[in-house]
Amino acid sequence: MKRLTILMAMLIATSGWAYDELDLIKFKSINQCMGCDLSGADLRNGDFQNADLQSANLTNANLSKTNLIDAYLVNANLSGANLSEADLSSATLSEANLNQANLFGSKFNNANLTNANLKGANLKDAILRDARIVNANLQGADLSGANVRNVVLTYSKLIDVNLSEANLNYANLIKTNLTNVDLSKAKSIKNIKLRDAIYCNTTMPWGLLNDGCKDDK
Repeated sequence: MKRLTILMAMLIATSGWAYDELDLIKFKSINQCMGCDLSGADLRNGDFQNADLQSANLTNANLSKTNLIDAYLVNANLSGANLSEADLSSATLSEANLNQANLFGSKFNNANLTNANLKGANLKDAILRDARIVNANLQGADLSGANVRNVVLTYSKLIDVNLSEANLNYANLIKTNLTNVDLSKAKSIKNIKLRDAIYCNTTMPWGLLNDGCKDDK
């Protein structure tokens, strides 16, 4: 009885990561599967250019080194997914959940990540050039060594973000929250737009800024 109880507990614990076999077959057959359950699926090295995965569940899926150029991933759940070295150039990821996703070395050139959740995501050495990441949550994300040139990050939350050795030339950070961010360690911030940004324990090349700290007293 005890062994049966343990087995049932294990099945319940892992069921949230088990993809639907028919959904996987459908996706691989027609390159689209809106609202499908592909959680935990092994899709690495796949060619999924122009794929339609709107509202799909890709939690903990392995999408490393995949071709997702022009893919439609609006409202998709990619929480904990492995997208390292994947190509998502010109992909649409608005409202997508990329919480704690591994995006190491991935490409997001011209991608749309408006309102996306990138909290705690690993974007180390990622290429985000010309991407739109408006009103997104990047709290605690690692963008060290990333190419953020000409990226629009307006109204986004960059609290505790690591920007060491990142290229931020021409990036638009108007009205972004830069609490606990050290921009002095960025590779370059030439022509960066910082109007109305929130500064609190924010380190710039010319000193520490605390203009936007809220007085909780």
